[in-house]
Amino acid sequence: MKDHAVFIQTNHKQIVGALVAEYALKRNSQHSDEFDIQIMDTRDYPFFAAREGQLYLRDGVKRPWLNDDLQSFTPTRFLPPELGHRPGYLCHRGHPGTAVPGHAGQGHHVPAP
Repeated sequence: MKDHAVFIQTNHKQIVGALVAEYALKRNSQHSDEFDIQIMDTRDYPFFAAREGQLYLRDGVKRPWLNDDLQSFTPTRFLPPELGHRPGYLCHRGHPGTAVPGHAGQGHHVPAP
């Protein structure tokens, strides 16, 4: 395990994009030997299947949880501090061109590619 990591969140609908992102990070980074990449696929987390159809509140409206939703992987964004056990910072890259760094205690610092 390396000191730094990149966590790519995905589901079955966006797995190709996750694999392309993994490849691009390793290929284009000047520091590719200094960080691990972990793809976080919702299929690897049974709690998603257990919540299928359960109602949750979104924008003031109760909606059923659907694992087939394009963005069903969104809750995995809260898991990296539990997965890596690395000291430092967590840097979340959401939409292209955005990064939201923050102290995560047991989180991760993601080196720039």
